[in-house]
Amino acid sequence: MKKNQNHEKKIKILLFLLPAIALFGCKKDGGETIKYMIVASERTAYNENATESGFGNAYIVKFSSGANWEILPGPIHGLDWEPGFEYEIEVREIRVDPALQDRPSVEHELIRVLSKRGKQAENLPTD
Repeated sequence: MKKNQNHEKKIKILLFLLPAIALFGCKKDGGETIKYMIVASERTAYNENATESGFGNAYIVKFSSGANWEILPGPIHGLDWEPGFEYEIEVREIRVDPALQDRPSVEHELIRVLSKRGKQAENLPTD
């Protein structure tokens, strides 16, 4: 009986700790966060600096399958993106010093590609 109580106590402790680990486990020191992202099979023109020299191609992403697509300024370092393929990826989001000019306030670094599949993008934002 005592062995059973110890087992139940351990399970209760784990059940108590798991939500805390899940909630705070993604945060890293130094302003880094691990995020899941879906990258569309198309990119869009984006002018981050509102100048002619600031034009470039931006990724179109969403942070969950039910979310709306949004434009992601800046690159995803390490992603070998190909048009016509939708990617599910895990990235490290790194906060950048806001005093640095001509850079997004957040940078993204590929951790791993979870899936890559040929797919025509749907419901992408227009301008």
